[in-house]
Amino acid sequence: MTTITAIKPTQNTQERKGGAARASDEMERVAAPDPLDRKLEQIEGFLQQLDGSEGAAARAVRALRRRLATGRLHVAVLGQFKRGKSSLLNALLGQELLPTAVVPLTAVPTFLRYGDALALRVSFRDGRRAEKREALSIDELRQALEGLVTEAGNPGNGLGVSQVEVFLPSALLAQGVVLIDTPGIGSTLRHNTEATLNFLPQCDAAFFVMSTDPPITEAEAQFLKAVRDKVRRIFFLLNKVDYLSAVELEQARVFLSGVLTDNAGLDPSTRILCTSARWGMEARRNLDQRLWKQSGLEEVEEHLVSFLAREKHDTLVEAVCARTRTVLGEVTLSLEMELRSWQLPLADLECKGEEFSARAEELDGEADRSEDHLDGDRQRLRQKLEEDAEALRVKARTFLSKLIEGEAHQTGDLTEEQLQRVLAEAIPTFFGREMTSAVQRFTEALEAGLEPHRRRAAELVATLQSTAAELFEVPANALAEGQLLEGMEEPTWVTHSWDTALHPVPPGLVDRLLPESRRKDRLLRRVSRQLEELVVRNVENLRWSVLQSLERSFLINKPLARERLSAIKAAVQEAVQRTLEKRRTIEQVSSRELARLEAALRELHRLGEGLESICRFAEKGQDGRACGQVDG
Repeated sequence: MTTITAIKPTQNTQERKGGAARASDEMERVAAPDPLDRKLEQIEGFLQQLDGSEGAAARAVRALRRRLATGRLHVAVLGQFKRGKSSLLNALLGQELLPTAVVPLTAVPTFLRYGDALALRVSFRDGRRAEKREALSIDELRQALEGLVTEAGNPGNGLGVSQVEVFLPSALLAQGVVLIDTPGIGSTLRHNTEATLNFLPQCDAAFFVMSTDPPITEAEAQFLKAVRDKVRRIFFLLNKVDYLSAVELEQARVFLSGVLTDNAGLDPSTRILCTSARWGMEARRNLDQRLWKQSGLEEVEEHLVSFLAREKHDTLVEAVCARTRTVLGEVTLSLEMELRSWQLPLADLECKGEEFSARAEELDGEADRSEDHLDGDRQRLRQKLEEDAEALRVKARTFLSKLIEGEAHQTGDLTEEQLQRVLAEAIPTFFGREMTSAVQRFTEALEAGLEPHRRRAAELVATLQSTAAELFEVPANALAEGQLLEGMEEPTWVTHSWDTALHPVPPGLVDRLLPESRRKDRLLRRVSRQLEELVVRNVENLRWSVLQSLERSFLINKPLARERLSAIKAAVQEAVQRTLEKRRTIEQVSSRELARLEAALRELHRLGEGLESICRFAEKGQDGRACGQVDG
């Protein structure tokens, strides 16, 4: 599938208009509702008619539709400075949006998302409220970006920007793709590369961009080794191929394949996509389908849309379908229960309802005990976090102390400003790496801790379902269990603001009079005392972040079993109770009608008897007159 904004090169203005119209049609087709969403919309509509718009089932399907709509494929674009990453992204988008000047980018990533109008949203490291800015043109949007994500516009990221999100109407982005432009490795401070590595596990895939001048450097090869373990899929792009002849291109590709195999440990059969961002941008401007294909970006786009986006979408569809089956199964259970309740004798229905409620209460008690065990595991993980935090304090103290001592050993006239610069670079790198490790470690521990509780929850739910099936003879296929769909967080850049500031302590008169070695010792002792405060604050920053993530995970997972049990219990009890009330009402109506009919029949019988008596009396009187006799 191709989403280039026109199909063929045009010869005149009228043909250009036709190409633009076809591009518009393509955009509408790309942004058309998902078939599953249309089906979910039908299901939601039916459930609203069945149980009202605020019914639990209708709300659940509505939430699934939102989950389906927000599922996005996040792709990071990686590479060394001046490899043409931004130009390549501009060509894919068909807009000269991202800055491509010779100045490097800051450590600020740029997220490219679909939006109906041009806009950007800026997030800040210090927790300030994000700023949303609208733009009237691509040029205005590009100028705003240059002031935020380049060293020229935002030197050293003095504005404290953590990330920038750009929204624009793009056929590619409309298909559920989020492209992330990352700082070029080797372009700014060393911790930018570390920040990129820490971010990668949150992405679905990455494009590793190289170019022909030269094909790959030692720094890129080392960076690639680290990348391989952190991202699920990597695609390799050899950019700027328009500068090479066919022979030179083949030589460059063979050379690059050998370097990737020997230095980065990749399979020799790893495919390298050859691209020209310059040709791609020219093809966009001139609506030239042939040149677009020749640029290699058609193939890149197909990887994004036809393969990667569809693969992630299929996984999401599978999860949404499973959860929808669960919702429909519970609604079916309720209807089956109500139908069966009408078929059972009233006394049997009352008895089975009481028996089900008693069994549900027992399972509630087991769920309570399961939650107690879950709370125990939560406390154990919290304790482990505290132990790890203390170990990290020791590790950080040792690492930073050796760093300061090494700087003091290498520098003759040591100043506090020098130590400040050393810490300013070392602390974000060290703690950023430790945060990545801690989050990964606790994610694994959390999953291991939650898994037995999820199994137990599934057992309790299955038991309650089976109880209903056996008591009320409901068909087993009405009790589809499905899977719980847990929300997945969108990728975010590691934006923690680590504390690197020493408190300036002016040297006293004694320091000025001491020899250099003694003065340096006194400075190091003062710095060491302040270093302890820095370690404590930064470790607490990390500990608190992991703790909040841990607490949120338990907060989300703890009620899952209870909610499912409550939903099934309510469905069965409501069906039984609703039917009981209706049938009791009908029984009362029937009894009153029967009494009315019986009374009417008695009255008719009495009236009939009275009529018969009168008739007999009248007949007797007529017989007497005929004989000349009259009763007294």
